[in-house]
Amino acid sequence: MAISLDAFRADVRGRLQAQGCTVLLQPDANGSAWTADEGLPPDPARIRPQPLAWLESSWQATTSGQFRYAVNPMVVGNLLDLTFDGQSAITGRLDEGTPQSYAMTDPRGGFLKLLPWVAAGTDAELREAGRVRAAGSGHALENEYLTGVVAADLTLPPSHLPPPPPTPHEQALRAWLAGRADMGS
Repeated sequence: MAISLDAFRADVRGRLQAQGCTVLLQPDANGSAWTADEGLPPDPARIRPQPLAWLESSWQATTSGQFRYAVNPMVVGNLLDLTFDGQSAITGRLDEGTPQSYAMTDPRGGFLKLLPWVAAGTDAELREAGRVRAAGSGHALENEYLTGVVAADLTLPPSHLPPPPPTPHEQALRAWLAGRADMGS
């Protein structure tokens, strides 16, 4: 699991890969309008729309072959004066899925499942759609986000790591289930 911005960091993903991770889980609550420019750009001289920057996390981790799959659930909606927005996705290899992509980006392979964004149109129209939905906009569409569930049947590769030793709690449960535990009085 690499929460939010951790999934953008090559060193974090590298450590997960070294530990035998095959499915990257990237839960996220992106704290601004999805169609705005990225809030914490790695290179302040190269600010991009968030959906374009987001391709450098889960999607890149799977299409580059680092992980077999990635699951990126995104919280959407306004909470008080905070805006959370994005598109939930399940990604795989570049040659998998139907060509599609995040809002404001060109269609591409690797998206096994992708929750559509709330609107379609030109970049300017999408930015406006994000702006009017954001917390505090006062617009009739404020907080009118698309929510949903994405799911995919994934075939996992066999693990090459031995299972960890059972914890004391697991040992006790196994003994109890096998009838070897003394419950006392």
